[in-house]
Amino acid sequence: MHEHEMTELMNICMIYDDEGNVLMQNRRKKVWPGVTFPGGHVEPGESLVLSVIREVKEETGLDIRNVKLCGVKEWFDNGVRSMVFFYKNKLFFRRTAVFRRRRSFLGTNERDFQVKAGERFS
Repeated sequence: MHEHEMTELMNICMIYDDEGNVLMQNRRKKVWPGVTFPGGHVEPGESLVLSVIREVKEETGLDIRNVKLCGVKEWFDNGVRSMVFFYKNKLFFRRTAVFRRRRSFLGTNERDFQVKAGERFS
């Protein structure tokens, strides 16, 4: 027997470098506020990988490739299955983005810096 259920598919992507820098967003939307990785919803008929690449581009302006799936989280709420696919990416092409040191979330090193087109972030 096959039963259909409502399913909501989402993704997030941690973009990082070898020096401990991680791209984070400070979201101001009421439905999902706070600091998080870039990501969003998978559109109907869209592949999971292409959806995370599109969402990162829409939210940050970055063109990424070679994303790696590193986890899946699912939960049920009011008869809807929600699934978030967690990706990470180290290799990417950048326009301009603001990075914050990972350690800043531990209360140390609150240094922010900006990366310009074509520069390696460091």
